[in-house]
Amino acid sequence: KTSQLSGDSQVLYEKLRASLHASGKELAKRGFQPNSEKEEGKKSRFYATKADNEDEFSFVSESDFTKAAAASSMGRLLPVEESPYGDGDDTGQCLSMHQPWASLLVHGFKRAEGRAWRTEHRGRLWIHAAGKVPEDEEIELLEQTYRSIYEAQGVPLPPMPSQSSGYPTSVLLGCVDLEACWTNSEYAQMLKSNSALPQEDNDNEYIFWCLRPRRLGVPL
Repeated sequence: KTSQLSGDSQVLYEKLRASLHASGKELAKRGFQPNSEKEEGKKSRFYATKADNEDEFSFVSESDFTKAAAASSMGRLLPVEESPYGDGDDTGQCLSMHQPWASLLVHGFKRAEGRAWRTEHRGRLWIHAAGKVPEDEEIELLEQTYRSIYEAQGVPLPPMPSQSSGYPTSVLLGCVDLEACWTNSEYAQMLKSNSALPQEDNDNEYIFWCLRPRRLGVPL
């Protein structure tokens, strides 16, 4: 389950907080200012390194998901600054995932993460890549699956992880915003009601709906 970081992970997490806050202070000294008071109230530790951590799909507009119908609010692709969860909301919740699923999630290709248990957590969720090295065949199969999902909706695709940062293991990759936890039947109904969304299959008992992925410039 999602849980508070502990032991070595907690030390790593605190170092990350200190490092990224220091980056923010340095940018402030150089005259960096948020675009608006609204954005300033929502800023997170990621705002100082947006160029490295920007959602790969940030250039995709809602109209890319649907031509005839209005885009669903469930499918909005928000830039990093628009996350409603700031540092003050971060409780250090972290989910460990096997590769290649972990990188596909923080790169923005994957949104529905399945589990056998429910969570009440909402907000920033850190994503850790477990130590198992993925097989090349598994990577190829999953990348082709997600490529087909998005191409079926006419969504232009950025490079897959295998073409950019790869699939590192035993590292903290970044975070997402966990916006909902549905039963499988609720998730299936959501997809049915929002046919313009990429139809990502998942047969787990509960589905975590993860939006606004932010990658660390350097996995830790």
